[in-house]
Amino acid sequence: MAKKTNSNTEKMFSMEAKDFYSDYTSENLLYGSLIRSPAGTGKVADIKVPDLPENYFVFTAKDIPGQNKILINDETIQIFTQGNISYKGEVLGILVGEDRETVERLAEEAEISFDIDSLESAFQSVEKKYKHPAIAISGKRRPTVADIKNLANELNEMPSLDTVQNSRGRIRPEEGRVIADRTVRTGLYKQYSAENAEAELFTEDIREFSGDLDLRQADSLWQETSGAFCNYEKGSLHVYTATKWAFLLQNVLCQALDLSEENIFVHKTKDSGMYPNGIWKNAVLATQVAAASFLTGKPVKLIFSQAEENEFMRPGVISKFSYKTGVTEDGIIKSMHLDVEVDAGCANPYAQEIIDRLVISSMGLYQPDNLYISAKAVTSNEPPSSIYPRIIDAQSFFALENHIQNIAKELRISPEEFRLKNMSHGKKKFPVSIPVNSVEETLSKTISESDFNRKFFTFNLIANKRSQHKENSFFALPLRGIGFSCAYDGSGYFGKTIYSCDQKMEVIFNSADFVEIHSLKPSSVVEAIWKKTVADILQIEPSAVKVNSVFPAKEIPDIPEETSSNISVMTYLLKKCCQEIQKKRFHSPLPLVSKKALPSSIKNKWDNESFTGIPFHAASFASVAIELELDPYTYMEKIKRLFMTVSCGELFDKKAAERTLKLAIQQELLTLVENSKVECESIRIFFINSEESPGQIGELVHNTVPAAFASALSLALSTEINTLPVSQSLIYDLIKEKREEKDEETDNEQEEKTDAASDDD
Repeated sequence: MAKKTNSNTEKMFSMEAKDFYSDYTSENLLYGSLIRSPAGTGKVADIKVPDLPENYFVFTAKDIPGQNKILINDETIQIFTQGNISYKGEVLGILVGEDRETVERLAEEAEISFDIDSLESAFQSVEKKYKHPAIAISGKRRPTVADIKNLANELNEMPSLDTVQNSRGRIRPEEGRVIADRTVRTGLYKQYSAENAEAELFTEDIREFSGDLDLRQADSLWQETSGAFCNYEKGSLHVYTATKWAFLLQNVLCQALDLSEENIFVHKTKDSGMYPNGIWKNAVLATQVAAASFLTGKPVKLIFSQAEENEFMRPGVISKFSYKTGVTEDGIIKSMHLDVEVDAGCANPYAQEIIDRLVISSMGLYQPDNLYISAKAVTSNEPPSSIYPRIIDAQSFFALENHIQNIAKELRISPEEFRLKNMSHGKKKFPVSIPVNSVEETLSKTISESDFNRKFFTFNLIANKRSQHKENSFFALPLRGIGFSCAYDGSGYFGKTIYSCDQKMEVIFNSADFVEIHSLKPSSVVEAIWKKTVADILQIEPSAVKVNSVFPAKEIPDIPEETSSNISVMTYLLKKCCQEIQKKRFHSPLPLVSKKALPSSIKNKWDNESFTGIPFHAASFASVAIELELDPYTYMEKIKRLFMTVSCGELFDKKAAERTLKLAIQQELLTLVENSKVECESIRIFFINSEESPGQIGELVHNTVPAAFASALSLALSTEINTLPVSQSLIYDLIKEKREEKDEETDNEQEEKTDAASDDD
């Protein structure tokens, strides 16, 4: 049943998510739909919706009462775009009305008028290259709006028009512009250019391995797509949305609608799907909806379609990793050259943070003497990309572990042995150190429990024999493979921008029967850990500990939830608060309040300028082995067994941790194959006992499972799978290619036998 809203809310913000935004409704509700640019280039002159019914409204940039733009980390983002178009589908305005279907249809039919002079110049450039017959661009007539709409898709796919200019300025954003970069050099790469260093490094006794790899986020089916419900009445604005950064949303609403903080109420709702839409895109979307409610004085609800969610609200970036690695015959990595390129879309306020995290994670725990990493974020004519801190590292780990696994297979060295040979912890001259423990024990546990080495070499032998087999009937047997990967999950990153804000913890000791933790709401697992931590230090019952996530309007935490909810830092601060209270509790009157922030001495372990030191407060570590079968006729994958070993410090609730990991694995299996879920018959989780501070485990699955799956599938298909998600059509093509190769080999051998028989005659 839809929930009614009321405007008599106290001026306190609860940061605990309740219900979904789509659950809320109100009388006189209007539905919204965004008006988007049909072309990927051009300069917008006007927007019209013909025959607009009564009680239907269109709002664009000129209707915003305050600022139509916001500044996020020195990057300007428009609420509604005016002027030059940066990508196809860019938001130009919002249309609202009483019937949702009518609103969406009218938004699709909106007539977008472009600057004719600039577009004519663009079309002339296109005509010279393609001689397109659709429009006679000459002195006889000028392109019409209908002409522009007909050519929009084709124009968007054509080569860059960066060089096209006129008196009104550039009509297409500059593509291929580097907006963030980072370079790391060690050994000979630090002394010489990459070319000269490699001339000396790649000698006769060094084997060269190369490969291009990328992991892309598969389209997921969200329980609820992005959107917002907003209601402006009696001078107060209520916004219901799945925000991950309430502080930013509140500021954007203040600036765009020219309202004071006291008149804005952000109601945090539940998000859905594996990975929410980053940390800033939601603020722009909610402000677009809020503007319509503010201007009409009526409640407005906007719900994205699944297509809009997939195209415009992707949580991460698309990255490509290109490796060139030199390895000795006995398995020592002498040099590694890695180029990373990130497609940042037309803009990304956190491009440098993304690049830095990708560079750190692309080293893994491997420390070759000669390392060269060159990473850059480049603009494109695509929607702006976002940042979702929890999944930044996954792409690097997929590329690195897949590459490492391929090398081990080619050298016929145990993947465990190869990794351990090249993980030299604490190497003095290596720039980055990751605070992990029990690495060797974690690897060995997974290897032994999965019987990995025996199966790895057996499946390799079978694959080699299969490649020499001449009868296609052999393909009736399931193709089998096993893969391995390992990765860490760093928590408490000491970076800049979104990570530079102080993470804070407040504990209020009212009595032995009531202790209050004032913080953003953590997960249920972390909340249980916090309660037990407080209970142990203050010697009270866990039931007496409550988490309070309500803040005054002017005291909303100024950092995104994804950077403050890590278990390592916040639990560390919680302990410090409780220890301070315990010292005072018998000597000072109640209530006792303790507030703590991370000391600068800990943050100073990482130097972001020189890119050296320890970048994380803590790190958990995991290894994964996946054994799978592939049906060569249905092209369906089935994971027979998945083994995972985790070293995450002290475990307060092993059962809860195991449930968390198994749920994450099931979610991850939805992303490995397009439009399909990979079945898994058996999942086994192991933990390494430790008394170290607890670390995060949530993203260990995302950092390890894709590479293990890809290497297992590569072994089964006797070819390298360097991109995820895969598709059944790709697997079909690979199997078909193998069959054709065998047929060709058989035909060639038959011809040779026939020729030999003819010679004998």
